[in-house]
Amino acid sequence: MKNAEIRKIAGWLWIAAIALAAFSATAKETKFIAHGWDCQSASPQDVLASADLFDKTPLDGVSLSIKFTNSEANVYCYYKTMMTDPEWRWRDVEFYVPVLKEIVKHKSLRESLLSAFRCPKVRLDWRDDAAWARFANNMRILARLAREGGVKGIMIDPEDYPRTKQFYMQKGDAAYDETVALARRRGREVFGAVFEEKPDITILAFWLLSTDKEVYRSSDPAAAMRQNGCLFPAFMDGLMDVLPPAATLVDGNESTYRCEAPYRDHITDAWKQKLYAVELLSRENRAKYLLQHRTGAGFFLDGYWRGSDDKWYAPPFNGTRADRLGLNLAAAAEAVDYVWLDGEYRLYVPWRRSDEPGFHMSSHFLRRETWSDIIPGFWKEVAAAKDPLSCDYGRRVNVGSAPAATLKNAKTAVAVRNAKYGEIYEVCGSALAQGAYVRVDWKCDGGEKWAGRAERVLVTNGRAVFRVPQGVDSFSVVCNPARAADGVAGFTEIKVNRLEILSDDERALTAAEDELHKYWKAITGGQEVVPVRLAIDPKISKSGNDAYEMVSSSDLRFPDKAKVTITGSNGRSVLYGVYDL
Repeated sequence: MKNAEIRKIAGWLWIAAIALAAFSATAKETKFIAHGWDCQSASPQDVLASADLFDKTPLDGVSLSIKFTNSEANVYCYYKTMMTDPEWRWRDVEFYVPVLKEIVKHKSLRESLLSAFRCPKVRLDWRDDAAWARFANNMRILARLAREGGVKGIMIDPEDYPRTKQFYMQKGDAAYDETVALARRRGREVFGAVFEEKPDITILAFWLLSTDKEVYRSSDPAAAMRQNGCLFPAFMDGLMDVLPPAATLVDGNESTYRCEAPYRDHITDAWKQKLYAVELLSRENRAKYLLQHRTGAGFFLDGYWRGSDDKWYAPPFNGTRADRLGLNLAAAAEAVDYVWLDGEYRLYVPWRRSDEPGFHMSSHFLRRETWSDIIPGFWKEVAAAKDPLSCDYGRRVNVGSAPAATLKNAKTAVAVRNAKYGEIYEVCGSALAQGAYVRVDWKCDGGEKWAGRAERVLVTNGRAVFRVPQGVDSFSVVCNPARAADGVAGFTEIKVNRLEILSDDERALTAAEDELHKYWKAITGGQEVVPVRLAIDPKISKSGNDAYEMVSSSDLRFPDKAKVTITGSNGRSVLYGVYDL
């Protein structure tokens, strides 16, 4: 079968899978997994001690780092060194089982994954049976730990940090064809041990077949692999040889760090994973790959706060870098099955370090800021991308409404002009007859032209949430009786709101501003007054979780201005407003 035919079949299989997901009773749910320097430093006990903090986030899981002392060799063992560690023993790690069982009970940690190998500092000779048997044993122990601890699977990062070129031909290797056969055999041995322990395992690799992107995009992938000396596809081919039907493979595709929503990069890269990467595998493994492979996308969070001179710098969108992050997260969530977050110099939560004996998070990590501290509204952006319908955005601004009506013909209920790319809107309302529906149509040029896009948002169960796509500046909410009985259908009131994501501090200000307005109206008999200033007191707690209470005001009989103070439950003055009288 020719390459073009393979790509065509792969494309149609993927389109069919998307279509089935779109029309299934439950929509595709993209999973969000957190990884980073703080997760690597934390022990599973630290994760459990901080589990309630993670439950306040929209995450599905985190990476879990296993660290222990090898009782026979008396050396420190860690997932990063497991390719060259002495043989792991079950008795050295089984104490983690009850901890892992408790971790996965938490809603934000159910999809957590055990971090697995990285490329070794000392390259393993492909012909060294003993070295590869030891590595296979260590992977078996990790898979058993996942099974007995109730963890979904493992996360691997095969990037060549030590530059030992483990998965590329090197001087001293056997001939290319012989080394490729050896690499495939080692893949069977290592992952065969994993699958024997946990046949239903999920394996998320930051680079699966996407690591050799330039190779699989070649018109002749086999020739390109030979020329570049690539061995990782052969190693993965060995994995595919022994892949059981219940296992799931996720290509995290780390190159998506640089993907941008305006260019539809995430959907393009996901498409190419399906059409091109399959050609790096033996023919007998390609169908298996297409059925059991899931797409992924990574986000390097440091790029959303570092300066413009940094190579990972992500510029603002609509004035803020948080908005750019949210836009890219939403694009990824629509395109892939797994989104994994990666960060270096900040924390996902203000970690608590466990008091239990053992290896725990380094003290210098505990003193760092969180991602929410440095990217305002960070978790709201993640939540809006992951589950737009359930996210608590913070502010609703009504932009149009229409009363309940009974219609014989389709009618535009609300027309919205001056919409901006990336803005989030909700439509509330529904049809009261079977066959009738409410839809959203995109337009451009101030609403004068159709935007030329096939997508239409159907309002189901009385509510839809959507982002304005690129090239659209207007949209119409249309009530259509369609094929309702007798061609007549009733519709509830239609409301259209723009949803705005607010950070905790912004929400604190908004809540306090509402209280100030209520207080002022109460003492003036309903008079509306606009504050000339609303500011955060320097002593404000950044948590934004204080319960506000009005406690004092200046003399309101004759002053030119009045100061109203609100304090939090901790007794501190957290903000104030100054009103013109």
